[in-house]
Amino acid sequence: MKFKIITESPVKQKFVLAGEAEYTTRLQASAPIELVVGGIEKIPARSFVIALDENGTEMTSEAFAEFLRKKTVSGTSHFTFLIGGASGLPDAMRKKAATTIALSKLTFTYQMTRLILVEQLYRAVSIIQGKPYHKE
Repeated sequence: MKFKIITESPVKQKFVLAGEAEYTTRLQASAPIELVVGGIEKIPARSFVIALDENGTEMTSEAFAEFLRKKTVSGTSHFTFLIGGASGLPDAMRKKAATTIALSKLTFTYQMTRLILVEQLYRAVSIIQGKPYHKE
């Protein structure tokens, strides 16, 4: 598994960057992750694209892990997550997504969304690998 997270604007808050650094470091050994700023041109050609939106499908952490596991078993190795700014995702990026998921019905800043997503990716990989990080 390989992950890419694309946001339209850079993250500048030190506490968010520190949290991301913690979870990306943990995740790198099992599943490389890349956090980038950009648009549609940053989406890899052979990636399964997932848009994040508060109106998307909600999942538990276990269901998210199972979703990623099933996609991986069926041949998907690269996942790209799209996070919009204050006005949401541009239509061009939204149209590139194969599916849309919600981290919560709550609204988060794109910076917090990125941090939460990185933690959830680490949690999902831990669940898939049977590591003790996730507590039921």
